[in-house]
Amino acid sequence: MVGKMNIFKDMEVLFIGPGCKYITKCVQDFWELSAGIRKDLGERGYYLDQYLSKVIEVLARIDLATAGEIADYICWKVLNDCYILCGTKAKKEKSEFFNVSKKYIENHHTNFINRHSKVQFYAGNILINHLDIFAEKAKHIYMKNILSGVDYPVSNKMYERISNIIGEERMERLNDEMCEAFAFGPIMVSATQQIVIRGLEMFCYVDAESSKKLYHFMLEENI
Repeated sequence: MVGKMNIFKDMEVLFIGPGCKYITKCVQDFWELSAGIRKDLGERGYYLDQYLSKVIEVLARIDLATAGEIADYICWKVLNDCYILCGTKAKKEKSEFFNVSKKYIENHHTNFINRHSKVQFYAGNILINHLDIFAEKAKHIYMKNILSGVDYPVSNKMYERISNIIGEERMERLNDEMCEAFAFGPIMVSATQQIVIRGLEMFCYVDAESSKKLYHFMLEENI
């Protein structure tokens, strides 16, 4: 049996897309369901208008670019801490992750002479070895930035008022349809992927002393 010579050939895990026709149908179904509920509310149709205005405007701010920017922000903070720990002369401010980086560096000695090589090597390893910490922080920042715009009192009040008229089952279905239509992509997958990619990017740094890229040293026992 011949294995794949190039991992990017037919590598669907990277390039596979969502079921576009299914998403289009979900969006259409959501508008139809919303229109039906609004009609059934009669004179109180404005309840739905107020509810949707609060929810949809927040959903419209959920984007992958923001997740990537937050992930990058965390990565640069870790890199900055590593420069401090490896003896930079520039004045740099420690981040909240400083102790995580400090502990890792203290427990993992390297023989790099070039300071930049040492910093890039440490930062890449710290990002990947403590991925859970950084992903959780990215999640916290994202939720704080995006969900802070949710007017919970008004949203909850409108949800209850509408449910009392048409039944909570239909409102639950409306929310489910909304998620299927507009929030089907897991944001944290993008943020975590970005952190790992930044770590890998650091491993591609070329050590000036050996002219080797840092990931080559990952294969050696004595670094």
